[in-house]
Amino acid sequence: MKNTVKKIGVLSVLVALGALLILTLVHREPKPHALSRKARERIEALDDALKQGIISRAEHDRRVAQVEADDVPAAGSSQPDDSDDSSPTSTAPAPAKSD
Repeated sequence: MKNTVKKIGVLSVLVALGALLILTLVHREPKPHALSRKARERIEALDDALKQGIISRAEHDRRVAQVEADDVPAAGSSQPDDSDDSSPTSTAPAPAKSD
């Protein structure tokens, strides 16, 4: 009788751990989006300012969080916006239809 209770206890613990593992695998946090080049450059500048003692750790963390929040890609966009250059892209007009 005592062994049966132990076996039931061990099985219960294993089932609970298995359920937690399955829930963990199913309910993963989404990967954070990749930052744009402009945002990475801003964060690098903030890192340099922190290393040089120009800003405090709290100010650095606040500004980095703001840069990351401002860099959220538009809905439906899976790629970060690396077109932060000021190089405009031109599109040629569509040819006119002739009847």
